[in-house]
Amino acid sequence: MTSRRVIVAQPSSLVREGNGLLQVGVLRWEVPPRRAIVETESGRQEVIYGTVPMMTVIVKVALSYAHCLSESDEMTLSTEPEGLCLDVPIEVEAALENEIAYPSDFVPLKRFADVLLTGHAYSTHPKTQFSAGFSFGQVQRGWMVTSAVPATRAPLVQNHIAPDPDGTAVPPPGPTPTRLLLEEYPMGFDFAEFNTGPDGQRVDEIALGTQLTLKNLSARAPELTVRVPNITPALWVDTSEERNVPLEVTCDTLWVDTDRELVVLVYRGLLRIPSLDFDGVSKITLALGKNGNEPTLEEVERELAKGAFESAVELSDFDEETQIAPLEMSLFEQMKLLETNMPPTLSLAAYAQITAELAEGKASRKEVLLPHGYSEITFLVEEKAWLSQIADAAMKGNTDLAAQYGELFVAAQDSLAAPNEGQETLEAYVTLKVDVEDAIDPAKVLSDNKMTLAAWMRMDRRWTSRAMKDIALSEQIDRACAAYRARREEG
Repeated sequence: MTSRRVIVAQPSSLVREGNGLLQVGVLRWEVPPRRAIVETESGRQEVIYGTVPMMTVIVKVALSYAHCLSESDEMTLSTEPEGLCLDVPIEVEAALENEIAYPSDFVPLKRFADVLLTGHAYSTHPKTQFSAGFSFGQVQRGWMVTSAVPATRAPLVQNHIAPDPDGTAVPPPGPTPTRLLLEEYPMGFDFAEFNTGPDGQRVDEIALGTQLTLKNLSARAPELTVRVPNITPALWVDTSEERNVPLEVTCDTLWVDTDRELVVLVYRGLLRIPSLDFDGVSKITLALGKNGNEPTLEEVERELAKGAFESAVELSDFDEETQIAPLEMSLFEQMKLLETNMPPTLSLAAYAQITAELAEGKASRKEVLLPHGYSEITFLVEEKAWLSQIADAAMKGNTDLAAQYGELFVAAQDSLAAPNEGQETLEAYVTLKVDVEDAIDPAKVLSDNKMTLAAWMRMDRRWTSRAMKDIALSEQIDRACAAYRARREEG
């Protein structure tokens, strides 16, 4: 299986604290062989088509309705996204062995869409039995919740849901365990096998933009109606052959956590790949469309300067023996990112301030850039934008922009001076000045003196500025430099 990680790029509008709010994974598999009847010169014949290598791109969106009082209140993206996962066990003592809280995200395809609920039912007064239910689009379900002792809440598991009057068990609204993935799918395989919702909760499509009504399924109200927003991720894929290929995704899972007041939407898109060992996919760029209005790729790319670049989650990441390395974008991939042509998003003063902070060398680039909303990778785009603009102006004979940047950089660098800077003696300055000027490796001289390049540049500017205003001081510095060189040669 390929070891190269797929990079996922999200614009700044979908980023919090440097991390993307949408969770993205990829799954490689093969479409099973199929039979087809085709017309030939000799008549109708049966043809068997072989397997086709595919990649499923999985996008998971977590929405919070904890603040919603009615359907007019809009759900918001959860600031703590739900990570992609395999089957999640249900942490309720009364649950049966085969009951789970959440089904695996890593399935290639679902023939139907699942509407699922997990959590607790709630009562305003302690009871041993009370009704609960929900409606969403064409899905409408109701059941009786039971408890051995009077309680104000009960888990949505089989042992706490009363059977029908005829004794037939009523399935809980949560998922059943996910079918195991196959290495090869037989001809005629029914992908409904990967649906985990009970009867009545499998639908042809998820009705986004529709009301979700919860009856005795909210701790805040006996009946709560909210609206699931009509949102769909917009994706563009970079392959070894093409860049920015649009990829359509469809929502096939809606999962409600009544305790945490979350709605999770899972979308899947299919992409044909050359082979399972080489998928040819390098990057996936995504954004979020709403009410049928999708952002353009150009709009998304303008936001990538402060976006997030993360690796797509893969099934192998759940192997306990697999060490998940942090994303390291190759030089080739960085160059591809730098091909993005966009104007600067920072003012020249802000850009100069950041570059001055980077030049201090007191912290890593990551530590410097994070408070400004950039990663090491995304700041490359901003640097390219400003350097290109400055260079283009200079090529046309206009050096004003370069001069303005130089002034702003010096001012920003001076503002970063430590409190103890500027207290050195003339002798100390002269000694360091001569050693730096005459050294084969000036950086080593500064390091030996426990001084950064930025601090030295500030020191040199201070003394140079004084000398330009005071001829006697200028001459004194020249004499001191000559005397120090003479002593150093004699010694």
